[in-house]
Amino acid sequence: MNKTKLSKMDIKTKAWAKKYIKNNFNGTKTALEMAMKKGMNKNTANAIASENLRKPMYKKEIIRELEESGFNKKERARLLKRNAKQKQSYSASNQAIDIATKIEGDYAPEQRITATINLTGKALDEAIQAKLDELKAL
Repeated sequence: MNKTKLSKMDIKTKAWAKKYIKNNFNGTKTALEMAMKKGMNKNTANAIASENLRKPMYKKEIIRELEESGFNKKERARLLKRNAKQKQSYSASNQAIDIATKIEGDYAPEQRITATINLTGKALDEAIQAKLDELKAL
C-alpha cells in the first residue's frame, strides 16, 4: 500500500489486521476493541468479525501483516514440523497456524451437494427395490 494515499478503509483494514493478530486471531475481541459504538454486545462483535474475515481486503491485509512479521508459509511449515514431533501441547500454536492457513486460502474449499428427489407410487417402489437389491449384493 502507498502510505501517502491510504483511504479511510485502508487505514481501518490495516488497524483491524494488526489488532486481530495482536489479539491472537480473536475476531470478536478485535471487533469489540475497534467498535465505534461503545456497548456493543458479543453477538454483534462476532457477526462483524465473521463478516470482516470473509472480505478479501481484510484477508490480504492480515496476510501482509503476518508476512511482514516473519510468519510466512516457510515459518508455518517449520512450526508444523516442530509441533508434529514434540510431546507437549502446542494447541494455541496449532490454532494460530490453522487460522493463518485458512486466511491464506490454503485449505481446499468445502464442497456440499444437496439433492431433492421426489418419488411416489411405482417409481418409489422401484427405487426402494433397487436399493434393497444393491444391499443384498454387498
